Amino acid sequence: PIYCVKPKTKAMQELILGGRAYLAKAEPAPDVVVMACTVYGGSGSRTNKGLAERTDYIYGIVSRAMEHWDDKLGMISGDDTADVEQLPHLQALIDEHHWVDLGGKLAGVYGAKPYEGTCLTANVKKLTRNDHVVVSPMLAGLVKSFRVIWDDNFLTHAVLQVTFKTQQE
Repeated sequence: PIYCVKPKTKAMQELILGGRAYLAKAEPAPDVVVMACTVYGGSGSRTNKGLAERTDYIYGIVSRAMEHWDDKLGMISGDDTADVEQLPHLQALIDEHHWVDLGGKLAGVYGAKPYEGTCLTANVKKLTRNDHVVVSPMLAGLVKSFRVIWDDNFLTHAVLQVTFKTQQE
C-alpha cells in the first residue's frame, strides 16, 4: 500500500499545497517502509539561474524533510528541468549523505545507461536529463534495476522505472 504523508514542516506543507511536491509512504512488504517524495521544479531551470535557484530552494526543503532518512529507506524523484550540478541541495544529498542518483554515473550498476536523457520537448528538440531519481544508501542496496522507458502515451517525459529486489532475491 501507498499512503499520503502529512508533512511535519510548514515549508513542506506549502510546497505540497502549491503543487511542487508530493510526500508518500509505501509499504511494499511487512516491516518495509519507504518514504518517497516527488518534486516538480521550475520549467526552464537549466537555462535560467533564478529558476534553478528556485528549484534548488525546493530541494532544500525536501532534503531537510528527508535527511533523517539517510539510514532508512528514502527516495526522491523529480522533474527538475535542470542538471543535478545546478541544484546544490540535491548534489549535497548525493555527495555528503551518499544518496545514489540512479540515472547518474552508477546507472550501469542498475542496468541503465549513465546520464540517459529523459525529456524531449518540442521547443528544445534535444534530449535532456531533466528527471531524476535518488535513493538513500539503504534503499540503493534494494534496487534491482532502473530503466528509462519511452512510451507514446507520454510525449515529453520518459517513464523512470525502479524495480526492487524481493525477499527471494
